[in-house]
Amino acid sequence: MQNTSTLYKELIKQSGRMFRARIAVTFPDGSSAELTDENIMQSSFVITTGTSDEGSFSIGNAIIGQLDIELDNSDGRYDNMTFEDAEFDTRVALIVRQSYDNVLTPEWLRKGIFTVEEVTVDENYIKITAFDNMSKLDTPFSDVNVTFPITLKSLFQTICSACSLPYDTPDIGNITVGKNQEIPEEASCRDVISYIAQLACRFVYADVNGTIKMGWYRDTDYIIGERQKLSGSVTISGVQLTDTGDIAHRLGTADYCLMIDDNPIATSADALSEPVWQDDLIGMSLTPFEAEVLSDPALEAGDIVTVSDLHGNTYRTPVTNLTYRLDGKMTVS
Repeated sequence: MQNTSTLYKELIKQSGRMFRARIAVTFPDGSSAELTDENIMQSSFVITTGTSDEGSFSIGNAIIGQLDIELDNSDGRYDNMTFEDAEFDTRVALIVRQSYDNVLTPEWLRKGIFTVEEVTVDENYIKITAFDNMSKLDTPFSDVNVTFPITLKSLFQTICSACSLPYDTPDIGNITVGKNQEIPEEASCRDVISYIAQLACRFVYADVNGTIKMGWYRDTDYIIGERQKLSGSVTISGVQLTDTGDIAHRLGTADYCLMIDDNPIATSADALSEPVWQDDLIGMSLTPFEAEVLSDPALEAGDIVTVSDLHGNTYRTPVTNLTYRLDGKMTVS
């Protein structure tokens, strides 16, 4: 969850909230422009992020964040702009003060760096889809110069450097990948980053500054109220890793055990000796839910929240998928 002021935390829960949006655009030729919420059609500003596939909970995901917007072009102001491959530095603000003479004070939050992938031009609007820096890992891993054996940490660094992406070196122990013979020829760099994260008990994401990171679920004091009864809570009791020799290795118990199969760099069970599995995964509670709530740009996929159901029961569970909308409710699950 992003850091915000005490005033922000108070106002975000109240009705009558006002938001602003600002996008600094850098075009491939180096020129720039700025878009604001005045240019963006109502309810069209949507950011979708995730740490696991929808409807399931898994380890090692490397999901691309997506921005969708529609620009009002009824007056033709963008007719001479080519948005393909432009970079969008995207920010959202909650108005935290309004003076007697109507001067507004925004509290800005950065929401990510996105590169435009698709542009649809209509008579009165331009529809744009842009992806965060995770998409830049969708290049062939076979083009990366790697010498095996190599540690997971060094392999992560090598891939990010080869893709010219900023990264934070992950704290993932000293696990070593002995060979690469099992990695499919068609594997992308994002595939291999995902294999690394799976053995490190992490997920991979591009943070709001565009930096590639490995992370795990983090506690927050955020509360979501649901209008229905929740059920199906489980506690992860173990993990089972099947190595490339088809030998299964289990840590913990089989009661609710996560399975790791088909990871081509899992040449041994060494990864399960790392304390992260016991410290972060085993004993973690999961409660399936999906809610539409008042939008809060500070909430992020990967946050652990408290969900309160119709009967007042409360559950601690991670947010794995989040769709943020500037002018509407956000979907959290």
